[in-house]
Amino acid sequence: MNALQAPKAPSDHLRREAARILPRLALIIEFRSFLDLVTHTTRAPSPLALLWETCALGAPLCTLLNLLGSPPPRDLHDVRIDPDKPDLGLGLPHREWFFSAFIQRTQLLEVQGRIPYGEVLRVQDLFGGTNAGFAKVLKTVERVLNAVQDSYPGLFVLPSDAAARRAAHVRELLDSERAHIAALRMTGDSAELLAEGMRPVDPCIECLIVSRAALGAYHARVLRLLEDAAGVPRSEDWGEIFAFESAARRHAVGAYRSICANYLGLADVLQEYLDDSKVFPYSSDAAVSDAIMQPLLYSHAQILLSNVSLLLTRASAYASSLEKILAVTSPADCATYDALCAAALAARDTAANLDEMGRLVRTLAAARIFKGRAFAWRADVDPAELGALVLDDVLAVAVDGDGDGDGDGAGLVAHAVFLFETMLLCCLEDAQAQEGDADADAEPYEYPVRAWELGPALQRATPLNLVHAIPTARLRLLRLSDSDSFELEWADEHGAAHALEFGAACGAQCDQWRAALEVFAPSVLRRAPVDERALLSGANTPSFLACWHPCSRRAEDEDAGGRRRAHARPWSVVARKGPRSESSSLLADREREQELLFSPNLLPRLFGGGGGGGGGSHDVSPLSINTTFPRGLPESAGGFEGGFEAPLTPPVEVAPCESPPLRACVRACLDVEADPNVLLDLTGEVRKEGSYPQAHGGFADVWKGVWDQQADRWVAIKVLRSRLDDARVENKMKKRLARELSVWKRLEHKHVLRLLGTVAGFGPYASMVCPWLEQGSVSKYMERRGDILSMTDRLQLLCEVAEGLHYLHENSIVHGDLTGSNILIDDEGKVKLCDFGLSTIVAEICGTASLTSTIGGAVRWADAALYVYTPGDTSAGTDAEAAPPALTTRSDIYSFGSVMLEILSGRIPYHYVKTDAQVVIEVHKGNKPRRPAASFVMDAQWALIQRCWAADPAARPGAAEAVRDVVALHRASLEVRRHTY
Repeated sequence: MNALQAPKAPSDHLRREAARILPRLALIIEFRSFLDLVTHTTRAPSPLALLWETCALGAPLCTLLNLLGSPPPRDLHDVRIDPDKPDLGLGLPHREWFFSAFIQRTQLLEVQGRIPYGEVLRVQDLFGGTNAGFAKVLKTVERVLNAVQDSYPGLFVLPSDAAARRAAHVRELLDSERAHIAALRMTGDSAELLAEGMRPVDPCIECLIVSRAALGAYHARVLRLLEDAAGVPRSEDWGEIFAFESAARRHAVGAYRSICANYLGLADVLQEYLDDSKVFPYSSDAAVSDAIMQPLLYSHAQILLSNVSLLLTRASAYASSLEKILAVTSPADCATYDALCAAALAARDTAANLDEMGRLVRTLAAARIFKGRAFAWRADVDPAELGALVLDDVLAVAVDGDGDGDGDGAGLVAHAVFLFETMLLCCLEDAQAQEGDADADAEPYEYPVRAWELGPALQRATPLNLVHAIPTARLRLLRLSDSDSFELEWADEHGAAHALEFGAACGAQCDQWRAALEVFAPSVLRRAPVDERALLSGANTPSFLACWHPCSRRAEDEDAGGRRRAHARPWSVVARKGPRSESSSLLADREREQELLFSPNLLPRLFGGGGGGGGGSHDVSPLSINTTFPRGLPESAGGFEGGFEAPLTPPVEVAPCESPPLRACVRACLDVEADPNVLLDLTGEVRKEGSYPQAHGGFADVWKGVWDQQADRWVAIKVLRSRLDDARVENKMKKRLARELSVWKRLEHKHVLRLLGTVAGFGPYASMVCPWLEQGSVSKYMERRGDILSMTDRLQLLCEVAEGLHYLHENSIVHGDLTGSNILIDDEGKVKLCDFGLSTIVAEICGTASLTSTIGGAVRWADAALYVYTPGDTSAGTDAEAAPPALTTRSDIYSFGSVMLEILSGRIPYHYVKTDAQVVIEVHKGNKPRRPAASFVMDAQWALIQRCWAADPAARPGAAEAVRDVVALHRASLEVRRHTY
């Protein structure tokens, strides 16, 4: 056994067993630490691979035995790991050492009657790479797991609001199934109507029509059973709901595969029609004229082009929803837990099967595209022989700007990048052709790129000049950073090392490339989270080891049941540290204390209350008495059955905690947050999650974070982007911002987002901390649920928007940036307005010209007067330069009209205009957004929108009047629904 190797080509039974056991282990705090570590340092794409990688460490299995009271060998405490190394610094001898200890301790527990007898394990069963061997390991793990569960009824730790989360996830699955059926019905109707106007019928359209019956029957059955199961939580029969072994599901999966195989052909047919306004030949007995049929067919083609790709994502959506439900479901409380695990695995398999089909079809299309676009190309690089095309995209690549090869003058240049199974290709596009092509294809691209779609690089038509051809077998290192960039290192045929830095346009694009490249790069370096000791010492290299002093940050509910995750580690976890300095003596002492905390000799004391001694018992939770000692054996016995003695360790003296978490604890005790007039400074208590913002606005980026003061407290951190060059103006900006934030803190309305406090260090100004709303903005909400929202529901949202806006205006606050992105939806589906006042500050400090250049995408909603005005225009008189249009409450009313259009129609204003620059041109021409069909926006609703858009601000309704008018429309809609249904 010279190399670690997971079982190849695992059987379906082995994969099901792994998918059933892994979620259980993930709910055990002591085991979760190792899963997090393996996920952080390895690439495990499947439950079986992740479980094998974790078990191959050896120590996680020993952790389960610690919970049964089996003492760990004393000689294991010298083993160290290094998270920066691909193998964690644990060689095969160390892993075998741990697993041998696990086998011996398991046999002893069998003799003691603590676990039932079972398979006789050998070391090669885990490390031999065979299916039969790993199956024996899983059976033994399950026996141990069942024994631990019998000893600890509260073994599986869930968040405190797990039941509410689970119910919400089930409702979300039910709502999305309704939306999917509606989209499926709309797609089928459009395909049939489009086919009536075609002669002969295109095979891709015919494929949709044929598949409609199978998909409709299967999803109608799933919806019916989901509705029946929704009222009985934790008892859903997932095998019956999804009918994985039935003929109906096989037919549905076959239909999805057929659609996936024909997707690119269908997209070509539809795009050709949409681009060229091509009119299909009509049948001779058509009862309507071509002038009427053409726009109808055009709309049906648009529906098909936007819906078909989304329909193919249903399998992955099933997998995501089931995994969310699984994460908040306890095996002890759910009789159908195994069926839930099997359902999640089957959904993942179906999604992977469709992805594989899509990649094969896309690879064939890419080979044809390359033949027409390859210009300056290497003769030995044939795209048809490079394997499957994993991903194609346009990325910024760092190049040496001065050409001398020394790295000076480096800049970023856009490249077409193609990742095949055997090679990574970086190509430059012809500059003139690229510019013309960019004008034609300015539609923003959505990430992630789906496996059956052509990416941005293949959708272009520019010639390609090959710059880099990097065999994936020669990749050496993928270095990840916190920004939207990554660096790739490889060796050429002579062994010389090379590196390229890639930049992405957004976080989602960067994440997709990182995930794709991790499969090929043998080593991946991630920037580990900076812990408190590294911050105190100023060390350049952050330590992976977390601080486990009493007030340190904990994962959600991780000390439930009296068990602490840190205590379960049977070795010392260390990482590379910077040079030692005289000022780091205190940190060195703390590091020695941390190593003691992770020592296996201390485990019996931490879990068992002191092994018979009286010292240090106050540091142990009263619920952890039986964590180390066998059940029924008194703690004072001082030993174990079988002759083992509890190793004793002197009590650890932890240095006083003077960290931000301590301040958070004190603040929680004093209940400072209860005073609504106090603007809390949360610096050091809020930490951001992820490596990129979750959303972007005209003035700020929004990060997802955690407030350490309260468990499970997700927050949104709004970080202002711009920095002013003038120090005087910047100071004025900071003072005005502080004043506005103090006003925001005092606001209290059900439709206005609360301000929890501010935090420094995230940007040039104080960053705002608000509650995190998982539903996101109303724009995203409409994308997810627009198909199932009735007119009454949409008007209800508008009533809440109007009420929140009226409250702001009553308090003399101009929102200034009212768009769909700044209207959030809480967990109850209610509206919360946010980001108000920021644009007013920018306009007052920097002038309206700066405001109009900052708003960016908000031009589709903003008052047209802000964009029609030109600072240098003196046609309005001599004072025109000194008095630009100001942001007022009437400007908000104009934006409210645009929000009405978005919510009622489900589309952003000027959705038919590709770029914001073209929108500005439309605004300068005086063109307002077009009215949608009357079925989306009725006459009375359109009349109110027109009043909000009045060129004369005085003619626009006030906020109070807008509330009355929208409420009247809502009541009328309720009356219509009452008499209709």
